[in-house]
Amino acid sequence: NMIGLGLTLAVLAVFGPLAFFDFVYFDDHVYVMEKEQVLSGLTPAALRWAFAATDAGFWHPLTWISLMIDHELWGLNPGGYHLTNVLLHLAATLLLFAALERLTGSAGKSGLVAAFFALHPLHVESVAWIAERKDVLSGVFWMLSLLCYARYAERPVPFRYALVLLSFILGLMAKSMVVTLPVILLLLDVWPLRRLSKQTWRIAVGEKVPLLVLGAVVGMVTIWAEQDVGALKTFAEYSFSARLVNAVVAYGAYLGKMLWPFKLAVHYPHPGTWPPGIVAPALSVLGGITFLAVKEFAARPYLLTGWLWYIIGLLPVSGLIQIGSHAYADRYTYLPLVGIFIMVVWGAAAWTEGRPGRQFPAAVLGVIVTVVLALISVQQARHWQNAETLFRRTVSVTANNHLAHN
Repeated sequence: NMIGLGLTLAVLAVFGPLAFFDFVYFDDHVYVMEKEQVLSGLTPAALRWAFAATDAGFWHPLTWISLMIDHELWGLNPGGYHLTNVLLHLAATLLLFAALERLTGSAGKSGLVAAFFALHPLHVESVAWIAERKDVLSGVFWMLSLLCYARYAERPVPFRYALVLLSFILGLMAKSMVVTLPVILLLLDVWPLRRLSKQTWRIAVGEKVPLLVLGAVVGMVTIWAEQDVGALKTFAEYSFSARLVNAVVAYGAYLGKMLWPFKLAVHYPHPGTWPPGIVAPALSVLGGITFLAVKEFAARPYLLTGWLWYIIGLLPVSGLIQIGSHAYADRYTYLPLVGIFIMVVWGAAAWTEGRPGRQFPAAVLGVIVTVVLALISVQQARHWQNAETLFRRTVSVTANNHLAHN
């Protein structure tokens, strides 16, 4: 349809130039340029390795295999790897649109959420960074799981459940961050599916148990793998209170960057402790939105579903389990921000209902915001041309960034 065509053209226009960009010597060498098994291509030995390896601190065999396929197709031409990332991001966008339309019955609102997902500058990092193949690849299976679940909810038969389970497993094999998906599906049972009642909630929760068990296993493997490569920080390095405070700041920072997506960087250094002048506003915003979402639940259930999608989706990377030396990262918003986009779009639509005079201005504003996001993303993507452009930019927009200076 026309919405799908528009989304396709927009993604290709914004991210197409990535096909002319280089590798960046920041994890790209770990995943491709110096990874012997990837450089060997799709050999039986390499495939066996992919399913057993926890290199780079993750168990993600599908991500390794996708990079092996790229090497078979492109050798060490970085443009090919970038193009694959762009096409995977496009697939995730179209699947999100299809899933939301199936779940809600609203093509227009679903299309706008998908457009925000496709074009928001916070998502440039996931698409433009070859080493973040795991983001866009897991995104495809996350969105496919949503679509399969929408079909399952319409007619709960074993085959349709098996498709949800299979898609979730494939997502886990691309990136462990999708472990939160079963809880998101339970949120969708509340809204828009309205499958939860006093009689049915046990069945709805029971459906998610196999998914939760699988997610817990992969989650534990990931924690072990990160510890094995030395990326998992101890409580002596970052205390629990410091982690909790950083999580609050991170949740607030992502909302700020969503509204004002400038001065984005590939690495935001963890300061160790945050001053009260930053923590207090973040805590106030989070508390205020939570209060509003709960208070309006009966009239506007999409607010609580979207808000909890965001909060729960970010939990694995909130910093409570501290990995690496960063406070937060743009790439972590790839899936969780969909919840906020749902809140914004459905909230704006509710504001116009029954008020014809507001509908046209709201629609125009939606188009303007989408175009502005696309233009900012084009500019943000240019910083990813090569390692020098990327880290010169990072040095210019962050302070005390030893990694970027190095």
